[in-house]
Amino acid sequence: MEFTKCSIDSLEENAVLLSMRIFSPICILLWGAVGTGKTVFARAFIRSYYKNKTLRVISPAFTIIQTYSENEECPGFSKFDIWHLDLYRIEKTNEIQELGLDEALEKNICIIEWPEKFEKLPNKKIINVYLSTVSENLRNIKIEELN
Repeated sequence: MEFTKCSIDSLEENAVLLSMRIFSPICILLWGAVGTGKTVFARAFIRSYYKNKTLRVISPAFTIIQTYSENEECPGFSKFDIWHLDLYRIEKTNEIQELGLDEALEKNICIIEWPEKFEKLPNKKIINVYLSTVSENLRNIKIEELN
């Protein structure tokens, strides 16, 4: 799927639509420069997945990982945990291994910003989301599923 010149609201709508189709462990890779809407997309996906529009979803830019689980604040139906990672500050590949991402990918949904930090991408079901800026309020988005 490819959408050109979509608004930030449309970007969020695409994240919501994607969240409704995810029912198994998967890795969602968010590609794009600073400010293209990677965290906006992840936030909308996570809130929609847990059916909680007010869920506090913060950028993992400084913590590197934020995890979200089904609980009383996040009602859902047999959902997996979500790991939201921002690898921008990672400098060495071994730092990624130390995060426990291999184990997380076995049973969780992983949303990864700055996936180009991987030397080798995980051998799991992957959805690539490519974001680019058209103007201050418009983005191009391309969603590509790989197996």
